[in-house]
Amino acid sequence: MTNMRTYKIGTIALVAVLLATALAVPGWVAADEDELSIVCSNSLLADFTSNVVGDLARVEYLMPSGVCPSHYDSRPSDAVMVAGADIIVMMGWEGWLNGLIVSTGNDDAVLVKCMGLGEQNLPTDVKDFVDRIATDLAVAMEEDAATISANAVAYKEEIDAKAAELVARVEAADATGRTVVVMTWQKAFVEWLGFEVEFSFGPPEEMSVGDQLEVTSAASEDAVVLMVDNLQSGAEFGALVASETGVTHVVLTNFPDATPNVNTYLEMIEYNTEQLIKGVETYDYKKGEIASLEEQVDDLQVQNMIFLSLALIFILCTVFLAVVLIRSRSRGE
Repeated sequence: MTNMRTYKIGTIALVAVLLATALAVPGWVAADEDELSIVCSNSLLADFTSNVVGDLARVEYLMPSGVCPSHYDSRPSDAVMVAGADIIVMMGWEGWLNGLIVSTGNDDAVLVKCMGLGEQNLPTDVKDFVDRIATDLAVAMEEDAATISANAVAYKEEIDAKAAELVARVEAADATGRTVVVMTWQKAFVEWLGFEVEFSFGPPEEMSVGDQLEVTSAASEDAVVLMVDNLQSGAEFGALVASETGVTHVVLTNFPDATPNVNTYLEMIEYNTEQLIKGVETYDYKKGEIASLEEQVDDLQVQNMIFLSLALIFILCTVFLAVVLIRSRSRGE
């Protein structure tokens, strides 16, 4: 009993300290106590959840969108949010979040886990994420189950419409079937759009020198037009490979809110598609310019050869006339 009481007092003290820390952070505002609080581990799950619940709850997320999930360290403000959450939506593999749930003592929070549902950026798989979130929230928010279900259906229709639009845009840009080298976490999305993947690579910090050389070799293939990076994994290695091989470097994001004016999942996949299309256009333009310059160089070389030939003929003619003239004078004498 003494140990349990000490644990609870310690937990309360911890949350109090963290709350005081969070209140000192600019822009942090205390929430309405009567409002249902849903805390998500990242911005992608937060967007799915927001579309499902609408204005039925306050939805927030913890991990900054530009950070690699495997490298994230939680902040004091995260603990405050977790401690006050009624529902927590997570992938399921976030060890740091599991630790926060335990340390804050929020055993009453409903946990919605989305692990094992496929690729989080792929429209076909995203609908499974939406279904999981909607199903679990409908149970937790029983009175609003009908609204949640209707919202989920409407959102999945939006996903399907946007997906069809993006595939059509890639086809219209004549980018379907173009060959790329891509970071593994963007591979499924790039293939879904219709690109051919020559090679995929893992997180740069885990790559050996041999791995890096293999990527560079793949990017050097004649058919490859793009080097596709994942923002949250770092883009420096891809930029270096692109500069060495002459392909176009493209950086995609796996989370909304990581780049300006890209605040939702639908905006994110549209942004990523636009980056790929622009990358192909840039590559073709550069190759067209290079081909044009090479043609100009060839023309100049031909012109130079003609000039040299004419010059040589002129010299030979001059020498011949000089010889004839000299001989004529010799005979005259």
